[in-house]
Amino acid sequence: MLGGEPPANWIALAPLIKHPTRRLIVHTLRREGPLPASELGCAVDGPNFRRARLSYHANVLVGGGALKAKQLASGENVYSLAPTR
Repeated sequence: MLGGEPPANWIALAPLIKHPTRRLIVHTLRREGPLPASELGCAVDGPNFRRARLSYHANVLVGGGALKAKQLASGENVYSLAPTR
């Protein structure tokens, strides 16, 4: 747990991270800790990331309880791993 994120419950996460982009999102947040959407997108997809693609997959993870999203005053979301259940 290098980024100070809570330990992952991989059994609960397994169905949510079958898609490679979602797996990268979770691994990036475990390594780096909470990140704004723009930084997370660059870490996952490189400098030409598509915000819609990141938003879709991050929202699936938020809906499944794997991530938390906090909206900044700028309107950008900061994503972090949710505490394990």
